Amino acid sequence: MVTCPRCETALDSGFVNAGKGPFRWNADAPDTSILGGELLLDQGMIWGRQRTPAKRCKNCHLVLFEYNADASRKGFTSTR
Repeated sequence: MVTCPRCETALDSGFVNAGKGPFRWNADAPDTSILGGELLLDQGMIWGRQRTPAKRCKNCHLVLFEYNADASRKGFTSTR
């Protein structure tokens, strides 16, 4: 993908950095620990940080990245 799906502005290539924790998704505002939610990416640490390739639109403030559909099978979710 080269242009933004919202505004068709050119996207910048880079990385999204999750810090020391894995990327997780919550459908609502989580009041759980960082361990709650659906695991999206859990990859090897790069110098103590997790990151994944991403594209961003500076105009819309939209960030796009792919996640591993199999990651949620090995993680755990909130039981709330």
